[in-house]
Amino acid sequence: MKPLPLRFVPPKAKSGVVQKLSEEVLIYDPVSHGAHCLTNTVAAIWGLCDGKNNVGDITSRLDNDFHLVVDAKIVLMVLEQLSSAGLLTGQIEPELAQLSRRQAVRWIGEIAALTLPFVVSVIVPTPSEAASCLPNGAPCSRNSDCCSNLCILGRCLLGARKKVP
Repeated sequence: MKPLPLRFVPPKAKSGVVQKLSEEVLIYDPVSHGAHCLTNTVAAIWGLCDGKNNVGDITSRLDNDFHLVVDAKIVLMVLEQLSSAGLLTGQIEPELAQLSRRQAVRWIGEIAALTLPFVVSVIVPTPSEAASCLPNGAPCSRNSDCCSNLCILGRCLLGARKKVP
């Protein structure tokens, strides 16, 4: 995918289930089975990604609408993380997001680093994967891993019966 011009930030991806919690926003993508956890600051930035705002607009709106003073360099770093996580429909130009997390920590100082925005992503197993069990002879770490509910010396034994979810 060709990087978008500097004039605007790509819009946010529309697929997924969004759940707002008190301190963060969770986004689940049923296609990739990925779950993403955004801090409120990152969620505010993501919410302003509509394909029409540029970095300056997002920085101004964060200050005006949310009373969050965030430097444009931090906004660019967050946009790169959102793009990498697949939460934007386009890519951020590489030269835009050259500020590494280490540089950002040095730049904003140790105190501000405690509230540095992050995007945390994990893969969520499908229901069938979560409810499956291991057959006889498979490596295991606990009894509940095995269909037989019998894990001995790291191997499932007598795996004849199926686990009921």
